[in-house]
Amino acid sequence: MHELGYCTALVDTLEELMVNEKLTKISECTLSVGEATGVIPKYLLDCWPAAIEDTKLQDCVLKVNYIHAKGQCRECEHEYVISAFHGHCPKCGSEDYNIITGYEFEVTEIKAQ
Repeated sequence: MHELGYCTALVDTLEELMVNEKLTKISECTLSVGEATGVIPKYLLDCWPAAIEDTKLQDCVLKVNYIHAKGQCRECEHEYVISAFHGHCPKCGSEDYNIITGYEFEVTEIKAQ
């Protein structure tokens, strides 16, 4: 389960941000996670309490926005959710696509004091 590693790295990043920005508290962190990363949001949320225990973030709530992997067909340029169509373009049936979203793993919002 690499989600615990992601959580501890996120804690390190947020604690560094607190120091650099002279913040006293981060009460909420929103993370956008793409389907193509292989990171499972439920596991991130399950690991979060262990990662923040005995840190400056011990009261911080983690929220995760899951972003489906979208592809653009190389044949007809149609955009679609890859997993919804098992990698086949719903317009022309091609399996040849470029991934245009789904690799995201980024902090998109924090609530801090």
